[in-house]
Amino acid sequence: MSDFLISRIESQKKRKNRFSIFSDNEFLIGVSSDTLLKYGLQVGTSVTPDLLLKLQENEEYISLKDSGLRFLARRPHSIKELKDKLFKKSKSPNLIDSIIEEFKSNNYLNDETFANAFLTDEIRLKKTGPLLIKNKLLQKGVYSEVIDSLINNNYDVAHQTKNCTILVNKKLNVLNQKLSSIERKTKLVNYLKQKGYHWDIIKQVVESLNLGDSDEE
Repeated sequence: MSDFLISRIESQKKRKNRFSIFSDNEFLIGVSSDTLLKYGLQVGTSVTPDLLLKLQENEEYISLKDSGLRFLARRPHSIKELKDKLFKKSKSPNLIDSIIEEFKSNNYLNDETFANAFLTDEIRLKKTGPLLIKNKLLQKGVYSEVIDSLINNNYDVAHQTKNCTILVNKKLNVLNQKLSSIERKTKLVNYLKQKGYHWDIIKQVVESLNLGDSDEE
């Protein structure tokens, strides 16, 4: 592939801060203002095949970075989550790793901060138990040690018991009242297991309820 000589650079009408580069009046590549300045592109610049590849890689980097920032603007992400989403847009692991490192250095990405916010929402909004919270965070790529530390420091047994009790009382209101006390207890136990609570807390909460056990005797 031969070199290209830039013959014209035009600002794109519909895309702010982007420019179309031409060689011999033929479109060569579209670039951002950042790429234009970074590589000092101007009319008369000789674009070698190696430089063209660098321009394309820089444009892909900028596009991926913008996508990553949009994802983070919507909600916090773990490192693994964001990597997985960026891999759907590009198969260039080196570019993605560079973006991830840049975000980490700017504190846009921090698994401990993410996990703490996630934990807070699960506890406050969903009343989720610690086992399910840990499983969810593991799937998002957060280290087990980080999760255990956050749960131990922010979700004590008293708080777990309180949330478990709230859930069980709400569940009781929608259970079929024609069910026997044993059937209701079984459904409650299974429900609380699915919500991620330890057996000792489930047992304590369910046994504290008056489910009419006397009518089963």
